[in-house]
Amino acid sequence: MKCKYCHCPSGFLRRKHKECEEKHNLAIAKIPSVVSKSILEDKQTYTSVEGQISLLSASGYVPPYMVEMLVENAILSVFRDNQVRPDIIEPYIDSLPSNYKELILNSAEYSEYWQKQFTSYLSTLSGSTAIDEEHIEKIQALKERNIPQLSSGLQRVFLSELSKRIDLILEDGVIDTREEESLSDYLVATGLQEMEALYQSASFERFVQSLILRDIQEGKIPDRCKVTGLPILLGKNEHLVWVHRGINGYEQKTGRRRVGKSNGVSVRVCKGVYYRVGASKGYSVDYQYQDSLGCGLLIVTNKNLVFVGTKSIKIPLSKIISCTPYQDGIEIVKDAATPKGYTFAGYDPWFTINAVQSLV
Repeated sequence: MKCKYCHCPSGFLRRKHKECEEKHNLAIAKIPSVVSKSILEDKQTYTSVEGQISLLSASGYVPPYMVEMLVENAILSVFRDNQVRPDIIEPYIDSLPSNYKELILNSAEYSEYWQKQFTSYLSTLSGSTAIDEEHIEKIQALKERNIPQLSSGLQRVFLSELSKRIDLILEDGVIDTREEESLSDYLVATGLQEMEALYQSASFERFVQSLILRDIQEGKIPDRCKVTGLPILLGKNEHLVWVHRGINGYEQKTGRRRVGKSNGVSVRVCKGVYYRVGASKGYSVDYQYQDSLGCGLLIVTNKNLVFVGTKSIKIPLSKIISCTPYQDGIEIVKDAATPKGYTFAGYDPWFTINAVQSLV
């Protein structure tokens, strides 16, 4: 039989030489150590140890696929332990052979490493402190790597920080120009202004709504909400303020029903003769009920409140005589010969009620 390591004759019923196995075991223990040492202690690139690894793999009969696995695991262990600075590990990765480099860049460990790095860095910034140039350049460099897993991970970190900054800004209920510029700089620095997820963020929506309310209070025409394919035509001098989606609309209506109707009871007078007493035709009473308008859009303009669902209604702001907010909706009463109520549910109404009151 032949040795599974050196492929030379190993003797009867023997699949390996003892000395070959010892060399193999030494090599697979040594290769990860060489890689880790080159990163953590020597702070060199992979190129500087590539020759040493080749010698170890050759002398220890380590096949290429196993060398790749050992090198990859050694580098990933550095990421998992968060042991190395970015300015050391990034040049090291760039010096890797293309097949090694692709494996590392697309690993969960690489993405998590950068999420931890930026979470830690952002936690050191107080309030609205700007991100420094070094980290802005690093964000741009990572973006250019075009790794989906990394991009989505950093996006979550940046959106979390955005939410904290917005909460801090809105603590006093007022957004000044400096705070607005600070947040705009943060969006540019992190690249969030180019990400679709930003416009699905509840925190960012609240921030923009607060800016719109500030504009209204300052007498400016709101123009921060941009929507394509709006299902209504705006009138002369009418401007879009906001669009709420997924809103359930209801119209208060009056119904009528008869109550008190009774057939009475029959009393037997004699055989074949009965007398009915207590019969009543009853009387009509009115009752209120909510008629569904369907689920759709609640559009706020500087002149009207428009709901577009299964049915559509338009309420001029000048005709609104009362607004009653609830935990998950708002009731609007429209002026008419008989005032009519409308309820819009399924959202936080704070913006709608403040916008309507300010515009009215």
